[in-house]
Amino acid sequence: MKICRLAYTLVLCLGALSASAQDLPDVGYTARVAGTAKGAEGRQIVWYADADMISDGRVELGRAVIGKDGRFVLVTDEVFEVLPTYFEIDYYSGSLFVERGKTYMLHMEEFDYFVDERINAFVASNRLPELRYVLTDSSGGRDTTDLNYLLGRYAYLYNRMLGMDFERIYLQKDTLPVVRFLRRAQEEFGGDTSLYFSTYRTYSEALLAYFSGLMSRREIFDRYVDGKPVDADNPAQADFLRQFFGDYFATNRFLPYNQVRRLVRDTALEVGARVKALSDSMGLDYALRNEALREWVLLYALSQEWDGGRLDARAVTQLMEYLSREAKFAENRQTAARLLAQRRERYLRHYFTDVALTDPKGDTLSVDALLEKGKFHYFVFVRADYTLCPDCGNELNRLERIWSKAGEDVREAVRIFVINCDHSRARYAHDARKRHLPWPYLHFNGNIDWIRRIDAGRFPCFFLVDDKGNILDSHIAAPSSGSLELLFKKMAAAGASAQAAENADSETY
Repeated sequence: MKICRLAYTLVLCLGALSASAQDLPDVGYTARVAGTAKGAEGRQIVWYADADMISDGRVELGRAVIGKDGRFVLVTDEVFEVLPTYFEIDYYSGSLFVERGKTYMLHMEEFDYFVDERINAFVASNRLPELRYVLTDSSGGRDTTDLNYLLGRYAYLYNRMLGMDFERIYLQKDTLPVVRFLRRAQEEFGGDTSLYFSTYRTYSEALLAYFSGLMSRREIFDRYVDGKPVDADNPAQADFLRQFFGDYFATNRFLPYNQVRRLVRDTALEVGARVKALSDSMGLDYALRNEALREWVLLYALSQEWDGGRLDARAVTQLMEYLSREAKFAENRQTAARLLAQRRERYLRHYFTDVALTDPKGDTLSVDALLEKGKFHYFVFVRADYTLCPDCGNELNRLERIWSKAGEDVREAVRIFVINCDHSRARYAHDARKRHLPWPYLHFNGNIDWIRRIDAGRFPCFFLVDDKGNILDSHIAAPSSGSLELLFKKMAAAGASAQAAENADSETY
């Protein structure tokens, strides 16, 4: 599932700096960002926005090389009202809501690349380190009138409430913390007139009502979905819709999931007929009377199943290809095309090659040398500091129990490798000696770019890789999912079939 990176993001204010939009040349733009990034001189800053609500596609708004004085200027013609945008400088990432016709003076906290790389800053967390900055007004002081400041204040309260009462709200369905928050939010923000902020608040709070059970699904639909326009550029509304319609095929009361599975792969029906049958069944749901929303939910549900691996991937690809050509709404055709392109790229790239790892003795091993012909390779990325990643140790313990019960066919077909991503080699070496894992336990050897490229900085994470280094699945089942044993057996069966076919070919010759 795609998680909106801008939802509930707090813009950090670091102090006042002297700069003015009047110092900038007057060139044509619909939005402009200028500022300083001390310590990042000579590096590129890239400015972009999400292309849609489902795929990982993005639209580049501009890029610039940061000058010797740490200054940069970015302009775009792509802002039509309010647009959530992002910046990247190397592996740092930050966000900014921009409004049409405005210039933003943005001053970033000074960079210290040496310290960040030494402590393994982004690998040590489950996200890229944030670009911390302050927005200044025309006089050079902190801009407290901007939409970003308003959203930052609201996000601070929202995140603090979730931090204190997450379990009560999401697991115990206790509505009291939500009611208290809603009352305080109304007291502090009820007078703000920004339509965009009002919509942001509405759907942030709708998500709370949905998860806590404060309102029934029907009540939430009537208030927040029915007849409401969809603003793809409001991340709170996008998050709400993704959650409200999440895992739709598995929760659709009008078409049991086993029927969905059969229908998706029913080759007796044309692809268009399969898409229509799925859409018609969804149309029985009161929440999907809106045709545009129903088509979007169908596309979103297929993308979730694609990544989840519960439906036949080839059949889902056929449905997605059909939607990329025949979806009624142009934005949905474009989203389907982006999802297809991303999936093709994922399969074509050889991610697990040309990388040197190290073992507990300090010897270097090439990833290429780990890959055996005709075998499946299950890579597990962990940290040895289990205070930062308690699930890492728990998942490894479960994996050991599963492996101890595996048959010879599974042990023959599957190779398992555990990759530690702690900056400290000493901590890794100590953990390797203590755990005595039955598989190679290797260190990532400081290859931060590789971890970024394969998106393995979310710990623990699991990859299924073929014998040429292609990633077959990066959403592969965790040991705790309950489905890994079955997955291993499928790998063993696939390996046996491939071996039988190879033997038959050699007998032919």
